[in-house]
Amino acid sequence: MIVLVIVAILAAVAVPNYNDYVERSYVNTASSDLVTLSLALSNRFQRELTYPAVTTDSTSETVAEVNGWAPAENDYFSYTMTSTTTGYTLTATGSGRLDGCVLTLQDDNTRTIAGECGGMDEW
Repeated sequence: MIVLVIVAILAAVAVPNYNDYVERSYVNTASSDLVTLSLALSNRFQRELTYPAVTTDSTSETVAEVNGWAPAENDYFSYTMTSTTTGYTLTATGSGRLDGCVLTLQDDNTRTIAGECGGMDEW
């Protein structure tokens, strides 16, 4: 009986920590996806001296607009892009267990995080 109580206490502590760890890994992957997308846009800017003036509403539209980019984390995040010829804002919006988590990256490398993102408050 004592062993069962000890195991229950350990599980009560370990499971929430494990869930936060898993959510943080999804958020880290999404932030890497945003940085990779910004690099692809910067590469395009270097070739054409302008950013594409588009607004995408879904991950598939963003993938179609930026050649050579594909997100690694698309189960829990969707990616959108708003850009003008002189700058851009990239957004990863969480869904499912990360509903409400929003990561934003702008062309001047301003990074914001909003909502509950696995305990992360900056990236």
